[in-house]
Amino acid sequence: MRVIFDIAAALGGAFGTAAWAPQVWKTWKTRSADDFSYGLLFLICASLGCLSVTSAGYRQWLLFVGFVIQLSAALAIIVVKYLYRPAKRHTNRGQPHALAR
Repeated sequence: MRVIFDIAAALGGAFGTAAWAPQVWKTWKTRSADDFSYGLLFLICASLGCLSVTSAGYRQWLLFVGFVIQLSAALAIIVVKYLYRPAKRHTNRGQPHALAR
């Protein structure tokens, strides 16, 4: 019975990690993570962090490795989203435009 649980854990970790791969690749390639909100990414990281701790506590190392890889992917997307965010446009409200003078 333990072998069935180990196979299920390995498949779950592999499928979860594989689900992140296309999005991480697209985010890295386009240098844009605008499709993700910070709230979503932080909740995903919190969830995966808790699942990592739980799986380590139960000594489910196949699940643990999968969760840590997925957590790394989510953190990489946060880093890309922060580093490649659009620059803020500064406006001079109340000031006449330089060309209008």
